[in-house]
Amino acid sequence: MPIVGQARAIVRGFRERLANHTRLSATMAKQSEKPALQMRLAKAAIEVHQAELALRDIADEVRALRNRALPVQRSRWVATGAYVVQRARQILQDVSEGSGASAHFLQHPLQRALRDANVASCHIVFDFDAHRETYGKLLLGQNTPGAMY
Repeated sequence: MPIVGQARAIVRGFRERLANHTRLSATMAKQSEKPALQMRLAKAAIEVHQAELALRDIADEVRALRNRALPVQRSRWVATGAYVVQRARQILQDVSEGSGASAHFLQHPLQRALRDANVASCHIVFDFDAHRETYGKLLLGQNTPGAMY
């Protein structure tokens, strides 16, 4: 998905920025030397990797099952896709919070990625609450008339 690809690119850019940028402060230390930013980068990298794995898992199951998939499986795929978009949006937000004020300028790529993720996550296709509800009902054997999956 494009939102996960954007998150991956932004995390890569964040890593490069940390390696080369010194933020004005009392110590004038490179950002790469700050444990809080090291941990933020590590968390973002792990989460992007997990989001990609989730998407690959869905793609593998869709290819394997195709038209034989049960409604509960299809619902899980859709709910997982919505979850991945939510996670990618949160990754972008976390990186944004650790990137300093200049990352909030309109010409900074992070701003475009964050806006795109916010818009995508509001689309009905990625309505995580609705898809969790449907998936939960199907897990409990309940009927889901009109469900999208």
